[in-house]
Amino acid sequence: VGQVAPVQAVTAADEIPEVVELDDHADPLAILGAVLRAGKGELIECPIVLPNSAKAKIAVTRQRNLVLIAIASPGLADLHDIAEAYRWMSQTRPLISLALPQLSIDILQHPQLRILVDQSDRNAMSLQPILHSPHLRIQTYRRLRWGEKHALLLDAA
Repeated sequence: VGQVAPVQAVTAADEIPEVVELDDHADPLAILGAVLRAGKGELIECPIVLPNSAKAKIAVTRQRNLVLIAIASPGLADLHDIAEAYRWMSQTRPLISLALPQLSIDILQHPQLRILVDQSDRNAMSLQPILHSPHLRIQTYRRLRWGEKHALLLDAA
């Protein structure tokens, strides 16, 4: 008798791509800010700036967990920098918690990493070693333009 694979629950949010409106020439920090604001209140952006990482932001989830949201450049050349920012955040989470007592950050939870990757890079070999981490979420995006408006289409992760 063959084994049946367990069915994973899929929420409506996982099925529907999300459109995030952007300014005309949004830089990576503006894109991250727009993604954080469009998160339906699931994430609170932290005012702490990561050292040497202009393409990442720290946020706190409703479950009081830290998450690093980063946007990978086309070609994924900066994955090492994203990994270093994540390592720094992981190591300094007690200090981050002390600096932001109003957020009641749970430092016992393992921090999460969410990387926004251009759709053209979604099958890149450099992503393969990290895809199976339970603390990582890869989300692809495409830039859209209709008329004078610019947006980011975030595909279901």
